[in-house]
Amino acid sequence: MRKNYETSKLYYGFPVILLGYKDANFKYNFTTNSSSYTLGDMMVIGLHCRSNAAKQIMNFKEFTVNIPSENLMDEIEIGGFFHKVDKIQLSKLDYEIGEFIDAPIFTACPVSMECKVENVVMYGETANIIASIKKRVVNPILIEDGKLNSDKKEEMSEEEKKKQLPKWIKREDLGDFLTVINKKFVNDYLMDGDIAYTGDGIMMNSEEMNGKLRSELKEQ
Repeated sequence: MRKNYETSKLYYGFPVILLGYKDANFKYNFTTNSSSYTLGDMMVIGLHCRSNAAKQIMNFKEFTVNIPSENLMDEIEIGGFFHKVDKIQLSKLDYEIGEFIDAPIFTACPVSMECKVENVVMYGETANIIASIKKRVVNPILIEDGKLNSDKKEEMSEEEKKKQLPKWIKREDLGDFLTVINKKFVNDYLMDGDIAYTGDGIMMNSEEMNGKLRSELKEQ
């Protein structure tokens, strides 16, 4: 028999997206979001009304939706854990500006959409931003027989694979190469030798534990 489950929120499996937007303070920026749905040419996203992303998107009335692949875990964490900073600079994400809107499209994401705000519906402190989709761009790997095959989103073209090849860099150049998330660990590794990362975060290269929070696994 099922039982009553008292909780302030219940996430039952929403896709993680990167919202790109114009930022009055940093020119362009992005945030990680997991509250969205689309129907036809309509896109709806939910944001806390006092967040920087909500304020900027409601001000400029345009944004992009970028669906990341698994290899962008660091960038996803930066988008979610850092606030009121230039997260594009921190993450070093490459981007181009949309054709119909003035907001960043992240080229590493296999699927992106340009969106124009049409209306905002407030529910408590949540801003439900309703937008029209002006353009969709998709990595051709995902297109199979004229249809979108999302099961192939983790596959990379030969050109993309080359970007993942090892690269030799000088120690003094590390600051320009590393992201905020992995900088401390790599620096400690170089200074102290063979160590393992033991901090909190999302598990990677851990077989069946991939994508799970370390804190949750510790409790289990």
